[in-house]
Amino acid sequence: EGGSEDVPRFRYCFYVDFLAGELEQRAQNALHHLREQSDFCRILGSYPQKSRLVGPVKAAVDRIRQAPITESGADTVTSLPSDDRDAGPLKIGIVGYGRFGQFLGRTMERSHTVSCLDKVDKSEIARKNGVKFFSPLDVRTFANDLDVILFAVPIIEFEEAVQFFPTDLLRHKLIVEVCSLKSHAKQVLLRDLPPDCDVLCCHPMFGPNCSFGRAWEGLPAVYERVRLSDIGRADRFLDIFGSERCRMVEMTSEQHDEATTDAEFVTHLIGRLLGQRARPATPVASEGYRSLLEIVDMCSSDSFDLFYGMFAHNRANAGRLLTGMRNSLAELESRLAAKEAYLDARAEMKRGDRRALLAECKALLREVAESGNDGSGRAEGDKGDEGAATAAAE
Repeated sequence: EGGSEDVPRFRYCFYVDFLAGELEQRAQNALHHLREQSDFCRILGSYPQKSRLVGPVKAAVDRIRQAPITESGADTVTSLPSDDRDAGPLKIGIVGYGRFGQFLGRTMERSHTVSCLDKVDKSEIARKNGVKFFSPLDVRTFANDLDVILFAVPIIEFEEAVQFFPTDLLRHKLIVEVCSLKSHAKQVLLRDLPPDCDVLCCHPMFGPNCSFGRAWEGLPAVYERVRLSDIGRADRFLDIFGSERCRMVEMTSEQHDEATTDAEFVTHLIGRLLGQRARPATPVASEGYRSLLEIVDMCSSDSFDLFYGMFAHNRANAGRLLTGMRNSLAELESRLAAKEAYLDARAEMKRGDRRALLAECKALLREVAESGNDGSGRAEGDKGDEGAATAAAE
């Protein structure tokens, strides 16, 4: 009871449990509204039916199970995975300082120490962004004191970029990849990295185009904790996205590719197909056309290497999708031709019916005219006969 008078009155913390997945649209709407109304809101977890524990929750439970039993017979936990998130800034090195690497680096630089390495001289851009630049010749200096090495290179260059680093430079570091296709990158990391490297697969499903000029709030960031010994370090890295209020989605790389790869390929395919044909939006352009132009802008700004990587590492499905697109286009052309032929035939029939109707009307009018002329002649003839008879009578 002591000191209770110092506690602000009418301030409470409620624990809410509701039957809906965190990623459902209705749940997202409710949570965003709740954050607007409350001073503090934290998602403790979202657990589907018949699911299994993963990530920091699973790690915490495992530590509880492995902890020695105290004299009282109860397990104790002295820390949580989130306790060391504020242990200081991470030293993050970005390999590949292209548009996406620069995009991530600008946000990471706010709370962490960021450096970059690229085979192209990006020193001036890096200096403006507050990032230290290294060339491949300085790879040892670059990697010497890093906590995290993040590979932000096109997927077709990913394997070569990983193999470029001497294995002794990667030991005991957290290695992060942000490729759009996860399974291939995951296999490369597990195959080529030393076993004492931590591995985190992460895909922020947004970029410089789709999030330009606005916050990351609500945008999805998919990740998989592939192999971790320092869970706190991985959590501090993931908290970069969590603190920006991204939608954090944990799933395996295989599940990610199954759910997103085809959709990403089709999106970029449509954007590149229309890239050379699309006309600028006019003041009266529809919202649908403006949305389409956003896709075109996004895809045209990305490198062709990104698109080719989506094709090369998903060749079977990509080939099937290309064949399906060609067949769909041919089917649409056939339907358009068939519709045009049907409308022409119907118009011709209407014109034929009109000609027949006009001919019939002309015949009827002619018949009426002829019948009228015959009646007038007969009346005049009768009148003449009557006059002749009158004259004869006289």
